Amino acid sequence: MEPIIDEMDFDDLLPHIGEFGLYQKILFLMMIPFLFSVAFVYFGQIFIILVPEEHWCKVPELESLPIEQQKLLSIPQLPDGSFEKCRVYVANWTDVLARGLSQSDPE
Repeated sequence: MEPIIDEMDFDDLLPHIGEFGLYQKILFLMMIPFLFSVAFVYFGQIFIILVPEEHWCKVPELESLPIEQQKLLSIPQLPDGSFEKCRVYVANWTDVLARGLSQSDPE
C-alpha cells in the first residue's frame, strides 16, 4: 500500500509555523536603511536624466536683457529654430554688451 501524499501549499503552512514573528520583524527593521538608498537610486534617475523642455543655460552677465535676446546671443540655434539645451557660446559677454550686439554670430 502506497502512502497518500497530500500536497500542501506554502501559504497553508505559514499559519502553523508563524507568519510574521519576531525574526521577521527584526529583519524588516534592519532592512529599512537599505530601502532608503534603493529608493534614492531608483527615483533619482528621474531627476538626473530629465531635462525640461524649455531649459537653457543662464549667463549672469546678460540678465539685464530680455530672455529672448539672452537666448539669441548666448545659445546656439538648431536647424529647426529651437535652442540647444546644454550648450552655450563662450564669449566675453561684457564686450558683447558694450558693442551692442543683439544676435550671435556663430562664425
